[in-house]
Amino acid sequence: WLDRDTLLVATDWGQGSLTVSGYPFILKSWRRGTPLSSAQEIARGEASDVSITPFTVDDTDGAQHSFVVRALTFFETSYRLITPSGLRDVTLPRKSTIQGLYRGRLIVTLEQEWQVSGHVYPNGALIAIPLNTATGAAPTIEEIFAPGPRQSIENVAITHDAVLVAGFDNVRGRLQRFALSGHTWTGAPVALPLTGVITVASADPADTHAFVTYEGFLTPQTLYALDDHASTARSVRALTPQFDAAPYVTEQFEAISRDGTRVPYFVVHRRDMALNGQNPTLLYAYGG
Repeated sequence: WLDRDTLLVATDWGQGSLTVSGYPFILKSWRRGTPLSSAQEIARGEASDVSITPFTVDDTDGAQHSFVVRALTFFETSYRLITPSGLRDVTLPRKSTIQGLYRGRLIVTLEQEWQVSGHVYPNGALIAIPLNTATGAAPTIEEIFAPGPRQSIENVAITHDAVLVAGFDNVRGRLQRFALSGHTWTGAPVALPLTGVITVASADPADTHAFVTYEGFLTPQTLYALDDHASTARSVRALTPQFDAAPYVTEQFEAISRDGTRVPYFVVHRRDMALNGQNPTLLYAYGG
């Protein structure tokens, strides 16, 4: 919805309106109470694209902004901001994702290295761009977080007071909370169990609270409420355990491959197991 009576529609408008992939590449604006055939075209891609899609984003002050995302390939996109005076191109690299808005800033993850205004922002980084500079040739960029060699960002969510980043640090789940003071971003970890996976379950830019889930090798999926402006975690409810985990423990180690790469792995075993090299082991591995 662009407003109460205006809907943005990307659909099959008839012959020649779908991409080779079978998705729409023509976006129109439709007014409530009128036939769909009267909708007015506002954006068009190419038949060689993947698709064109509208979306809206709410800011922490309640303002709503609408965008058009054009998927050039399954890995490359371009964004346009819908304004009263028309569409304006958002200055971003082709491999990037808009995660939301926080205090007038676009929150964006980079899926490629980006060199702009004499500065290089690494692949995988999380950045903020004031919306009033995002359609210019030299946008103002604030770096929120740049993952290290063994870190990654998996989830980004926005509350009224913070930007929540769930990811991995040496394949251990980690949740970080970033907040803005002036033009400076500061981050701190949110205390949650280690050796598992953390996912943001629910967050809203109008609310100071959020919910995340945690699960590990010995811990059923558990829902945590983030209180105190999303800075502290409180266990709310967990799935029913399928076995008694008390006799077991999870440990993390590293193997060194032939070329020197350190490969982390976890071992789940009984606490009283004799470490004599004679224990049958079920090995599972995933490479990516």
